[in-house]
Amino acid sequence: MSRIGVFVCHCGTNIAGNVDVERVAASARELSGVRFASTYKYMCSEQGQQMIKDAIGEHQLDRIVIA
Repeated sequence: MSRIGVFVCHCGTNIAGNVDVERVAASARELSGVRFASTYKYMCSEQGQQMIKDAIGEHQLDRIVIA
């Protein structure tokens, strides 16, 4: 079975101003195959990219979704 990670970006207030990103991540956690889901204010930043890399290793993810 797939080990999917879902990473939802706030994109500052561009996305988070219109979408409840925490709710999106919480809903993703309920999906079959999703082993990890989180949010971050700027997923494209160095810190966000490192968070993704760390989660891939820690949770042995073989697929990721960045939204």
